[in-house]
Amino acid sequence: MALALANYVDLQATALSFMERTGETASTDAAPVWIQLAEARLNRELGPIETDQAFTAVVGSRTLDISALTIVEPLRLWFQPATGVAEVELQQTPAINMPRVYVNGMPTAWCMDNQTSILLDSPAFDTYAMRFRYRGRFSLSATSTNWLMTNHPDLYLAATLMWGAGYSENWSGGQAWKAMLDESLDSVKHTLAQVQRSTLRVDSALRTRRWAYNINSDT
Repeated sequence: MALALANYVDLQATALSFMERTGETASTDAAPVWIQLAEARLNRELGPIETDQAFTAVVGSRTLDISALTIVEPLRLWFQPATGVAEVELQQTPAINMPRVYVNGMPTAWCMDNQTSILLDSPAFDTYAMRFRYRGRFSLSATSTNWLMTNHPDLYLAATLMWGAGYSENWSGGQAWKAMLDESLDSVKHTLAQVQRSTLRVDSALRTRRWAYNINSDT
């Protein structure tokens, strides 16, 4: 059976397959816990990072569902007016100040809505491709992936199998996966540090740190 390693479902299946290869009995119910514990370690070691999430706007809707993401800080939002056209950045606006348009159109502004959705200033006229950039923690789900899983699946797998080995009381196997994890963590930390040094950032005094929520929003 060919294995893939691109998302949450793949990670569970691959981890269980590796456990079977070492002679351990696979535990479908336990695999999600291994991943949860792995992500706790990864979040402590690497901290929140900037990442992108793609969405498709729903015609007639002003909301984008972000409930599957673990967001520390929302940053920017773009949409593509038409296929082959350059992306346009929308203006992040406090909910209390955001204008409302009640006919379908092209959005121009957005705000956070209770940490579970993004609210646009107008219902979408078309199924626009949208891209949301945020700082967040690693939290895979059946409907979302993240930067680390896409770019360093070996790190995710090593962290997951370290806990899988512990679950099976395979201490020697756990030590081997821990060694691979520690080595990979050092490499990824170095990569992130280089990116941070080379990226020109806006003065923190000019960035909005408080999220503006709109609890009683029209959707």
